[in-house]
Amino acid sequence: MVTSLPGSTGEQCNTHRFAKMSLSTIQNTTPIVVTGASGYIASWLVRYLLEAGHTVHGTVRDPNCMERVKHLHKIAEGLPGTLRLFAADLLREGSFDDAMQGCEIIMHTASPFLLDGFTDAKEALIRPAVEGTRNILEASNRIPSIRRVVLTSSIAAIYGDTIDARDIPGNLLDETHWKRFDTAGRLFWNMNTQQDYEEAVRIWRTENA
Repeated sequence: MVTSLPGSTGEQCNTHRFAKMSLSTIQNTTPIVVTGASGYIASWLVRYLLEAGHTVHGTVRDPNCMERVKHLHKIAEGLPGTLRLFAADLLREGSFDDAMQGCEIIMHTASPFLLDGFTDAKEALIRPAVEGTRNILEASNRIPSIRRVVLTSSIAAIYGDTIDARDIPGNLLDETHWKRFDTAGRLFWNMNTQQDYEEAVRIWRTENA
């Protein structure tokens, strides 16, 4: 959790200070890919990497849509690293290849998160998360310089409602647990997206073992 947006002067919690320190230990000899760079978590990753002097290849749907990427350019101002933005689409195979060229690390944060404005939850949320993750992993196999893929998760993968914690010993949830349903028995599509996203990773590992 943070108390401010990237680029502001608000205080950060210990978790983010630790993350910043961890990112600073990565050697900056090659660029690092951050997918979904305009998102909240991704924006912090971009900031920390630029502060550490890295070249960041950030992927967004449209680099020319200033309304969505202007905060990234603001973050990059005055920092020692270099930011390059690339257009990419989770559902378009090969669209991440250009951004990955010459990179060793991919930090994959891109995933849809919508609360309304759609009629088909599987098409709007689940398919982009699953197929997008598979496209990222397949691209990482095609690009010889890629050595590591970092996948971000969310509390939404393990927790959808208080019923999820009710029957857990000590009422404590960790990475061994998976979210079920909300108290009304209705599946939370937004939160189930994260489960399918990670299921795609497990399937891909099995197929490429």
